[in-house]
Amino acid sequence: MLTWIHAHTSPALTQTSVLLNTIGGPVVMGGVFVLIVLGLWFTQRRAQATFTLLGLGSAVGVALVMKLVFHRVRPELWPRLITENGASFPSGHSTTAAALVTCLVLLLWRTPWRWPVLILGGLYALLMGYGRLVLGVHYPTDVLAGWLTGLSLVLGTYQVLSSSLKSHSTPGGA
Repeated sequence: MLTWIHAHTSPALTQTSVLLNTIGGPVVMGGVFVLIVLGLWFTQRRAQATFTLLGLGSAVGVALVMKLVFHRVRPELWPRLITENGASFPSGHSTTAAALVTCLVLLLWRTPWRWPVLILGGLYALLMGYGRLVLGVHYPTDVLAGWLTGLSLVLGTYQVLSSSLKSHSTPGGA
């Protein structure tokens, strides 16, 4: 599958994948996570800030532990355009993308932004995962595991905190 993707990838998709590699990396995503949490906290949406911190944090943390436990070697099928270190399983970029999108959709569920965020966020998460395959830094199962890890941990956090989130709900919030 990876060799087929590599053989059928356009230069534009390769460039997009390299850009997404940077956007989805720990520096940019760490900043995005902090801004969301602080934005919620300082707008008096403390329950939503706590949910975001725990949901996104648990997804990233569990993905890191899984990398240590499974320690899967990355594919080496062609010379890579980017350098990735560490284990392959699960894809951290895919985990983070799925967790971020899930979190934003849940936060905006009762607003008119629900559908645009769901559609654009879903496309972002799909493209992020596909980009990891285009760049040859992950196997398809790494990406799938990343998506499922991000999605399930944010949904699980939401379920655990749902009574707190509903009792502290504000207009436009979860």
